[in-house]
Amino acid sequence: MANTGLSRSAAPVPAPTPSPSAVMRLARLSIRTKLLLLVAGVALLVGGVSAAYSSYSSGSLLREQIVRRGRFIADHLAKRGLYPVMTEDKQ
Repeated sequence: MANTGLSRSAAPVPAPTPSPSAVMRLARLSIRTKLLLLVAGVALLVGGVSAAYSSYSSGSLLREQIVRRGRFIADHLAKRGLYPVMTEDKQ
């Protein structure tokens, strides 16, 4: 059997020691920092929800306005094209 450099009898490498969990790190923070994180989190959440709602509502309003403008243009063109058709105007 050829020597590939890998040994079956090698001891497993111990896993690195885990760092303190997020809860333990949060427990060490001051009250001021915790309150600041809470307020910043709520502000980000409210801002995100507000931005999503604003984007959705303005998108639907824009879509509605485009449809209305398209219908107006089509109606106007139909009315303007009626007279030459009725009079058989070749211009």
